[in-house]
Amino acid sequence: MNRYQSNPLSLFGMVLWLLSPGIARADGHQVSDPMSLARDLVHRMTFDQKFILLHGDLGVDFHTSKKPSGAIGSSGYVPGIPSLGIPALQETDAGMGVTNPLNGRPGDGAVGLPSTLATSATWNIELSYAGSDMVAREARSKGFNVLLAPSVNLAREPRAGRNFEAYGEDPLLTGTMAGYAISAIQSNGLIATLKHVAYNFQETDRNFYNVMIAEAAGRESDLLAFEIAMGLGKPAVVMCGYNRVGTVWSCQNHDLLTRFLRQELKFDGWVMSDWGAVKAPSDANSGLDQEAGAQLDKSVMFGDGLKSAVRAGVVSQQRLDTMNENIVATMARQGMLEKHSSSGQPAIDIKGDTTIARNVEDEAIVLLKNDGNILPLSAQKRLKILVVGGRADFGVLEGGGSSSITPYGAGIRIKADGEGEMGRRYVDYLPGSPLLELRKALPNAEITYTDGRYPSMAATLAHQADVVLIFATQWMVESFDAPDLSLPEGQDQLISAVGAANRNVVVVLETGGAVKMPWLHDVRGVMEAWYPGSGGGAAISDVISGQVNPSGRLPVSFPRREADAPRTTIPGFDKADGAMFDIPLIEGADVGYKWYYKHHSNCLYPFGYGLSYTIFSYSNMNVTHQHDVTVTFRVRNNGRADGKEVSQVYGLFPANDGKREIRLLGWVKSGLRRGEEKNLSVTIDRRLLANYDTKLGRWVIPEENVMLVIGRYAGEAEIQFPLHLQRAEFSSLDMVKPH
Repeated sequence: MNRYQSNPLSLFGMVLWLLSPGIARADGHQVSDPMSLARDLVHRMTFDQKFILLHGDLGVDFHTSKKPSGAIGSSGYVPGIPSLGIPALQETDAGMGVTNPLNGRPGDGAVGLPSTLATSATWNIELSYAGSDMVAREARSKGFNVLLAPSVNLAREPRAGRNFEAYGEDPLLTGTMAGYAISAIQSNGLIATLKHVAYNFQETDRNFYNVMIAEAAGRESDLLAFEIAMGLGKPAVVMCGYNRVGTVWSCQNHDLLTRFLRQELKFDGWVMSDWGAVKAPSDANSGLDQEAGAQLDKSVMFGDGLKSAVRAGVVSQQRLDTMNENIVATMARQGMLEKHSSSGQPAIDIKGDTTIARNVEDEAIVLLKNDGNILPLSAQKRLKILVVGGRADFGVLEGGGSSSITPYGAGIRIKADGEGEMGRRYVDYLPGSPLLELRKALPNAEITYTDGRYPSMAATLAHQADVVLIFATQWMVESFDAPDLSLPEGQDQLISAVGAANRNVVVVLETGGAVKMPWLHDVRGVMEAWYPGSGGGAAISDVISGQVNPSGRLPVSFPRREADAPRTTIPGFDKADGAMFDIPLIEGADVGYKWYYKHHSNCLYPFGYGLSYTIFSYSNMNVTHQHDVTVTFRVRNNGRADGKEVSQVYGLFPANDGKREIRLLGWVKSGLRRGEEKNLSVTIDRRLLANYDTKLGRWVIPEENVMLVIGRYAGEAEIQFPLHLQRAEFSSLDMVKPH
């Protein structure tokens, strides 16, 4: 079977379910009853020992605090209890590679994946698995056992600084890609951390804003992404965030941490705080098990503070034991309580791992515009090509903040402008020059480069070129949101000036997410390359030269202007530092493309959009509806090139306000040779056909008529089929299996 032919939620999902490490260790040893073992170990702990696992520090020197003894040098460290055979927790940010914060491990590098949003743009579950497996293997070789990834916060705010660290705006796409990432991490005997529950969607005043959303809308959007990821991947840890939900801080939110996670989803791992997100020792009563980055809190809440709370009866002895049992049992499931030496770990294969990162980026690149088939550029023609900007002579941009990696080899690091938090940030470029890769891929072309600092100079040089490739960058970073969707540093003006001088312009975007394109009519081609990762320069060259047929599809909508979004400006931009404020989520469950569709807003480029160098057609759509709804259809490659198609199944539903709703119901990515056709199928997750009834505490499929459509993006219908749904009720546990 072609590896792209299977339904992403069927065959491969079943295999991962069987192999997922609920009680299976990476070395094959079975832990028969992790909870019984944990209870025995906790029973043997002294009172003081019961607080060791409940708080951890940064694993590096930070201001006046020194790196803890025993820490490898990373984002976090929790000492173990050697007398009981409980090892330390060595925690690393690892969404796009193993990080090295503040050079805590001098000279140590890593292979960087493309941004998580880029991985989502592949719509390829196997690449999500392969990329996270690569990162997990590198992390294990370095001695880490906890990976602080993946993030499943939906991209409600297109200007948000951390959108690049998550999977986009749709709960099914997000939850599915994250679920396979979790499975890959934990198949290596490591712990994955699903974060940040919940609604942690912007960086502006992230410690102060309060999210206001109806429970049903939350269950059908952000929390549904968590449900799907947990069902597929069964993460060992869930991390709570900084913000408030319904006026209650996330890390002391009983509804989220206990009722939703523990009681409804039967989550049996442990709940970890974000760094500096704990407000009081009594947060333990709401379901928080562990305080991370404790020196960033006002005091060590789960150290002496929790001891005093237990002695005073504010937190019970039973709850204290349960917190430890959750942690120890989870470690037992992952085989971490058995003694083993890290000396037997295989060496890191930098070349092989870079190839994996390049493979991800090959399928992550989204071709947005290709007028007159300006791409691909022929290797046979003697073209004069001008490459402009983006430091393409050196490498590719990566996102900033806690997820940024230190590469193997020499990167470029530029101190960010600003004071305070921004003054501690750096803009990093990974080695791997797109310019040099293009010269290798197009040996007959004459390729020159200019940095683009002066638009007039770039325009003058463009007059002499057959084709101009402009590399435009947008650096996004944790702790900061963009004020608008423009390209920074005058790049919009640069593109317009060059486009006026030469019509044959292709813009290669390296961005954290959506941007406006006021120059779109001045250019013939646009490629979204995201943050391309190690090997990204070669992948960009692969697509431009036609060695790879682009198959990426947008995981976020690109609005035409800020006014089309639910909030025209970033909430909190006008607030004083530390001011508390509310963010009413007026869009409810209609995140991203669902909002634009309901409000008839014509996006610049819609969710799911992406072009190919070939042409696909659809026929023979049919729907079977017994217990599950399964859509079958035929897809054919009618073009002259082999390619991969992302067949997207959407549902059009009647809405209470009289407007129709649209939901992604499933997809399948298939590789087809030119002239080839395949019969494909998608089985629909029943939650996507249902609404969440808060009174019943269950999912309810109403009796109604819906239209199922297959298209290349949200709102487009290549073929459609009417379906009458019968009323049905079911619980989250019917869909999310307990560990």
